[in-house]
Amino acid sequence: MYSLMIVDDEFMILRGMRKIIDWQSLDVEIVKEERSPLEALKYLKTHSVDILISDMNMDELAGTKFLPLVKKIQPDIQIIVLSGYNDFEYAKISLEQGVIDYLGKPVDPDELEEVIEKTKGIISRARRRKENSQIAKSIRIKDVLMGQNSLGELDVDTHEYYLVVVAEINVKLKAILVKHDHIIGTYFDKNDVYIIFEPNDLEIRLFANRLRTFNSTALISEKISEDEIPIVAAFLEQWLDWFHFYGLNNKVGSVQDFSYQKRPLDVVAMSHSLDFTDVSISHFRKRIEIDLKKLQEHCNTIEDAKYYGRLVLTKIYGSNQIMDVNITDAIAKIEHVASITEELKLLTNFYTTYRENEQIYPEPINSVVQIIKQDYQECLTLTQIAEKLHLSSVYLGALFKKQTGVSFAKFLNSYRISRSVELMRTTDKDITAIALEVGYQNPNYFFKVFKRQTHMVPSEYKHMIKKH
Repeated sequence: MYSLMIVDDEFMILRGMRKIIDWQSLDVEIVKEERSPLEALKYLKTHSVDILISDMNMDELAGTKFLPLVKKIQPDIQIIVLSGYNDFEYAKISLEQGVIDYLGKPVDPDELEEVIEKTKGIISRARRRKENSQIAKSIRIKDVLMGQNSLGELDVDTHEYYLVVVAEINVKLKAILVKHDHIIGTYFDKNDVYIIFEPNDLEIRLFANRLRTFNSTALISEKISEDEIPIVAAFLEQWLDWFHFYGLNNKVGSVQDFSYQKRPLDVVAMSHSLDFTDVSISHFRKRIEIDLKKLQEHCNTIEDAKYYGRLVLTKIYGSNQIMDVNITDAIAKIEHVASITEELKLLTNFYTTYRENEQIYPEPINSVVQIIKQDYQECLTLTQIAEKLHLSSVYLGALFKKQTGVSFAKFLNSYRISRSVELMRTTDKDITAIALEVGYQNPNYFFKVFKRQTHMVPSEYKHMIKKH
């Protein structure tokens, strides 16, 4: 869409110009109709306009004086002039001001459409050239940020700079960046922007205040040399990642002030305090949400938040219930979450599955489950438990599978593996010791069962949950 402004001190001309052709079909929007050229100049100071149609004969300010002022405010604007007189001097002055065409009154609709199409073509070509130029310059700025190029190639002769990064900029702010006189160059990474700013103390303060009016999340460096730009840019990139993960704060700060004002929390200690016994899904979600917010408030790293998520998953998996879920897949997903919102959703879904898999079994199956939980470390057999309950082992085995959906042996193995996961999370015992402690006299058999259930060998699993 192309924006159009019409300036003519004759009311009927303004009214007629809107109706003379179908502007919408030409992809043109009339954004302003103004009888006063002085008011038109005020408008142009704060609004970008693609095309201006202006009368040359206006009492308040003649077109010969009006057009140069327009071009001074908006050099790229395309001008079409109107005049009721065949005055060569007007035409000559119009051409000197870069006017696209000169139309006499009354305006011929076909002629106007032809001029508008020609003007649109000029604007489109100029936009493409400007866009290509900006892309090329942005690539060079990116190379400067990475230490692979010199600002000297951009004809910059200063020796100090400010480096600014702004997260999630909006369209209005992007438009300001393009026109700002004190910006040496910008590099856009998706909706974030890195800015190399001139070493002007007053202008950088004014620019910071401008960012605050847009509720921007931004960070500004102190004055740095060109050699320091890649180092500071790498820090700002980490800072951006942190805010995208934890959430933007809509504040403009400085690099030297951005420090960990609170001591980071001990993630392992946080996980030890969790207890999921008879906890509803809503209460679970609330607790995890609070913990993740605490990590944000204490400036814990992104890795801390993901480590906390892994610890929560293993604690759920190693709790006193059987779960028919792929724990390895869930932990892998934690590693790829892009925000604490995604992590909260993933953990809540996992816990929901956990609660859905909880069962309250009728007798005598409940007695069998309680015996497994109490004596899983011993050499348990279905025959032993059936004798204790004064039942046939064949009958008890069939009833157990009907009620739980799995055989006694698979249930016992699942419970033992869940306990081994808890021991890996909370102790430094070696794999063999853990195997013996959860009831496996043959460590090789433990390895086989563990891999079948978690899709990882015990050593891989232990390394995964302990690495930080």
